Amino acid sequence: MNERFKAKLKSVMSAKELLALNITEIPMLIEGLMQKTGLVGITGSSDVGKSCFLRQLALTVTRGDSQFLGFSVNSESGKVIYVSTEDMMLDLAYIIRKHLGNPTEIEECWENLYFINDTEDIDNRLNGMMENLKPDCVIIDAFTDIHTGDLNMSTTVRGPLNKFKELAQKHQSLFVVLNHVGKKTEKKAPHKHNSLGSQGFEAKMRMLAEIRIDNSDKDKRHLCIVKGNYLPNEDKQYSIVLKMNKDTLLYENTGDKVAFEDLSSSGSSLREQWMPKCCEIKQKNPEKTVDQIFEQVKEEGFTGGRSTVGNYLRECDIS
Repeated sequence: MNERFKAKLKSVMSAKELLALNITEIPMLIEGLMQKTGLVGITGSSDVGKSCFLRQLALTVTRGDSQFLGFSVNSESGKVIYVSTEDMMLDLAYIIRKHLGNPTEIEECWENLYFINDTEDIDNRLNGMMENLKPDCVIIDAFTDIHTGDLNMSTTVRGPLNKFKELAQKHQSLFVVLNHVGKKTEKKAPHKHNSLGSQGFEAKMRMLAEIRIDNSDKDKRHLCIVKGNYLPNEDKQYSIVLKMNKDTLLYENTGDKVAFEDLSSSGSSLREQWMPKCCEIKQKNPEKTVDQIFEQVKEEGFTGGRSTVGNYLRECDIS
C-alpha cells in the first residue's frame, strides 16, 4: 500500500470513493494470518511464550524476511514499534541478543525496531512516532497494563482499543495486541471468548489467536486462530503446531495441525485412551491408511478428528 494510495483514505468516505479504491481482496501483512491495518489479538495463559511469538514477528518484519512461520510477509517500511510493559530495557537487551543467536555484528536494520516500556501518555507518543516512522505494525505487550479499568465491562475495554483503531486507521498500520486468557478457560478448547475482556476485547479484533502449550510435549505450542474475519473457516478449526528452539526461544512451524477439540483437558484423556489403540492397529496392519484407521476407531467410539489420529500415528514406535 503506497503513500499515494494511503493519502486517499479518510475517516469519512462515500461508497463511490471506496469503490474507486478498487480493493478486490484484503491487504495482508502476514498472508493467511494478519491483515495490513486494524487490530489483531494474541492471547494465552502466563508463560506460554506469547511475547516470544510477538518478538519473533517484530524481528521478522524488521529484518525484511519473506516468511514468518511459513506465512508470506508483505512488509513495506520494515519498521516496528514494540510497547513492552513487563520487561525492563536490560531484560530486552538480553532476550533480543538471545533471539538473534548472540550476533558478533549489529545489522543496520535493527535501527528500525523501537521498544517502549513507559506507557505514560502512550496514545500521543505512538501518534508522534507513527507519523515519523510509518511502521508496518505496533505491538502492545500487554493490554492489561495499558487498560487499567474493569476488564469485565465492555465499555471500558473498548475505550483504549478504539484509540488503537484510530491510530491504525490514521497511519495505515497494524496493531497487534497481547492479552491473557481467564484461568478457568485454560482446560477448555480454544475459543474467542477465552480472552480477558471477553466480548469487549474480541469484538474489536479482526483476527484473534490463542497460543496453547501442548498437552504432552512442553516444547510445542499450538497457534489457534479462534477468530478471523478475513480467513477461511477451515483455518479456525485446527491449530498450527509450533516447536520452540531452546537456544534462541524462537518458533518454527512443524507443519502439523491438531483439532481444537483435542486441546482441551478431555483431549488429553482422549490421547491416553486412543493413541495406544491406533498404534496397535497400525502395527498389526501396516498397510492401513490414516483414513482407514480413523474410520475403525470412530466406529469403536473415538470422538476426535482425523488429524488427531494422524498425529498419534506419527508418534507410534513401530519397527
